[in-house]
Amino acid sequence: MLRAVLIAACLAVAMPCFAQQVRVIKGDIEHVYGPSGELLDDGDLQARNQRAWEHMQAENQLAIARLQVKVEIEYLRLNRAIARMGNYGGWVIGPP
Repeated sequence: MLRAVLIAACLAVAMPCFAQQVRVIKGDIEHVYGPSGELLDDGDLQARNQRAWEHMQAENQLAIARLQVKVEIEYLRLNRAIARMGNYGGWVIGPP
């Protein structure tokens, strides 16, 4: 009898975990999953996720543009150094 009560109590305690929603947060993007793994995002959450995704894409594009500018500056600096070396016949005399 005690064993049956213990099993029933364990099942009663464990049952709510099957009916829960799971909230997954990764950075600024958030999703809500239901009991069978289905996506339960409402319209507001989808809109917030869309804005967060667009913001991340804009930041990535900005980082790429900054890197391209750095590469271009380095290219111009090296080009100028090569041009200066050409003025001296390949030998550097004194400071550039």
